[in-house]
Amino acid sequence: MNERVMEIIVYIVNEMRTNQLWEDSKQFKLLSQKLEDNGYSPGEISFAFSWVLEKVNAELSSEQQEVEPPQTHRMLHDFEKLAISTNAYGYLIQLRELGLIDEMEMEQVIEKALLSENNPVTAHEMKQIVSQTLFKSDDVTEGSFFLLDNSYNVH
Repeated sequence: MNERVMEIIVYIVNEMRTNQLWEDSKQFKLLSQKLEDNGYSPGEISFAFSWVLEKVNAELSSEQQEVEPPQTHRMLHDFEKLAISTNAYGYLIQLRELGLIDEMEMEQVIEKALLSENNPVTAHEMKQIVSQTLFKSDDVTEGSFFLLDNSYNVH
């Protein structure tokens, strides 16, 4: 479930950047319908939109208080490269570039990946780790996130 919500979040942010999604509320509805047509539940879509909007509001209020230093790209150490696949690291870079994770969250995700029993960590496993980190649910099992049976809407 978490990975599906994360997929929606990445898709929404990509759309926001490329199509200036904020300009018209009709675009939100069209995007929601497109996501539903692709098999995502209304609850997953609603949670993803809520999370994105909450993150944007938090960033807007923090930008008024402090100036963020220039971004740098984190390079993996040789032993980290052995534990994290290229695709998995590429996914992390994508999330960082989209502003969905900050430097601290990226470090937390890399640390969790290093502690994983599955080496190298695949992109799919990285999505699970990222979801658990961002949604602050370390013991999530499939289908037990916020939505118990995919029929609940988050408002």
